[in-house]
Amino acid sequence: MIKFLKDQKVIQKKAIFLVAALLFTGCTSSVPKAKKPGNDTWYFLGLKSLDSGNEADARKKLIKAEKKGSELIAQRAAQTLCTFGNIQQQVKYAEKLLTRFNTPENLLISAKCLYNGQEYSKILQLTKNIDFEKDKNELIVLRLKSLKKYNEEQFRDEAFRWFMLCPITDEHVSFWEENGWLMEKDDSPGPSNLINFRIALFQKKYIELLDAAPKIENYIYENKIFYPQLFSDYCKTFFYGDDDFTRLAPEFVKLAEKYAGTEGAFFFWFYSARMYDRLGNYANKTRISFENAISFAKTSQQKDNALWYLFDTGLKNSPSIIVDLVCENAGQIGDPFYFDDFFDSLCVHLLNAGRFDDLGKLYMALDNHASNETVAKYAYIYGRYVQENQEDSKRIYIEAFRRALKADSALYYKILAAEKLGLSDYEKQKIYFSPKTSQKFTQTEGVSELLEGYLEFGMTDRLYTEYMKHDLVDLQTTIDCAAYFKNCSRGDDDFLVQSLRMASRHAMRTDEPINMELHNLLYPKNYRENVENVCTKYGISPNSLWALIRSESFFDPDVRSYAGAVGLTQLMEFTAADVARKLKISDYDLSDPEINIELGAFYLSELIQRLDGDLLSAYFSYNAGITRVRRWKQSAQTSWKNLPEDIFLETLPYAETREYGRKLVSAQKMYEIGE
Repeated sequence: MIKFLKDQKVIQKKAIFLVAALLFTGCTSSVPKAKKPGNDTWYFLGLKSLDSGNEADARKKLIKAEKKGSELIAQRAAQTLCTFGNIQQQVKYAEKLLTRFNTPENLLISAKCLYNGQEYSKILQLTKNIDFEKDKNELIVLRLKSLKKYNEEQFRDEAFRWFMLCPITDEHVSFWEENGWLMEKDDSPGPSNLINFRIALFQKKYIELLDAAPKIENYIYENKIFYPQLFSDYCKTFFYGDDDFTRLAPEFVKLAEKYAGTEGAFFFWFYSARMYDRLGNYANKTRISFENAISFAKTSQQKDNALWYLFDTGLKNSPSIIVDLVCENAGQIGDPFYFDDFFDSLCVHLLNAGRFDDLGKLYMALDNHASNETVAKYAYIYGRYVQENQEDSKRIYIEAFRRALKADSALYYKILAAEKLGLSDYEKQKIYFSPKTSQKFTQTEGVSELLEGYLEFGMTDRLYTEYMKHDLVDLQTTIDCAAYFKNCSRGDDDFLVQSLRMASRHAMRTDEPINMELHNLLYPKNYRENVENVCTKYGISPNSLWALIRSESFFDPDVRSYAGAVGLTQLMEFTAADVARKLKISDYDLSDPEINIELGAFYLSELIQRLDGDLLSAYFSYNAGITRVRRWKQSAQTSWKNLPEDIFLETLPYAETREYGRKLVSAQKMYEIGE
């Protein structure tokens, strides 16, 4: 009973925060004057003063919050104190910040302030244990620039390690353009040449590097400079710059033997395999080289990469034995999600080849090795085949459908399996609201109170930024924040997008069920009046249009795809022009939500009519074009009689279109159970 009363007080407190935010701010900043400042409140009051330009008052209040506030709010106050005032003041508070809150985030904040204050020796002391492979490049650059002031020899050594240990980035290139001359030494040109080699490869100058590469390899071997990134770059130079694989593949096998026991063995075996594969007619040598690469892998990522290529080349070169190859090696899979794209392609191949029993063999072999999404896919499709073609095997397909319902399986297959099992609406909702992941995320202590403070004071920018920093925020706080942004939209559509992103982030990271409140935020019915009006006008379901808008644009009216699709319904300019002509609309703006919704609704309704009421095929046509979809239907190569729509989806030749269909079906079903 005591716990219940405490919970009720927490809920009431959060409700008061939300109401206060809406009443006092309307998504603008305003301080609720009736509330007496507490220790944490000084932080928010300090931010208000800072925003209004009163730095002296802001500093007083932030110092109070830093000294007396709760842990996370005190840390945010300490961080803010480093951002204003003269450079001496910023350095002073930067040193205090790291003394009390020693985290990687605060180390970078402090290092920036110290560098601006020319406190180079202090930066070197703070970063003496820097990890070039894990720490941010921004921090590494600050250390290297500070080293340059004191010790050029150590500067050269650490800069060289940074360039050798990490993937080259634009930050490396900028640093080299400014400081590369310091690496040049008459008695040792090697390190500088290696760095120039890596930068040139980053810039994809493969052909220009071919002449220099053998000298680079000799230097590597003679000086025992066995960095994985360097070996990888050396191999890429020949793989992408020279197509004489008949000569190169055997040479790489010899290099793999030369570098046995080093990081180089993996890369030489791996690229010899890829070269043999490119040549064709070398299936056995390809497989042997990939298997050797797997055995010489030093990391799980290397092993997964080689195993993925082994599977992929096996599908291309030996499709008749691919299932046995996968089953034999399933236990070697490290990151199950890394293989999702391959298993998606393999599923299409097996369906089109009519190898339905292999789907069942794979779903059982991959269980606990591949991702739950992959296993659910194979289980569901195999279950459907058995259901339609083996009437006396009810136990088998029921078992397969139930496997598709596992906690963190893909929502799409949960929906289909629940329908086939004939579950009640209550049972379906319980499954749909189940966690999306079994991975454990933890919430930072004090984050709810911090977010509620931003909420109360209407600090929308800080609220959203803070929320997205954290792996997990509790359900009720998420609902408060997302609902606040949704209610604040009032013409500013960015808030609608941010609301949906927060709700989605929580749903993908919590290992607890969601509730109807969060569900309605996950599947919002924004632009309700416009959507319902045009759907009535053109005879389609509002849920189908909301599902399309959510999947196409995530309710962002300003989004433009790489292909040029515009707005909420992601219409191409030429499609929109054709639809506008039919509707006799001469002047329109696709970034206007109202007109975009109308044109998209008409186009979808037209596709449904042309496809005899088949909504799923209309969705596919919206994405890929009606002519292409009709051609796919006519040429679906499978011995499955009377191919059902859910299986037709799995036979489509493009992964993007298959995933598009799954998203649309899932979203529409979720809209049907919402408010």
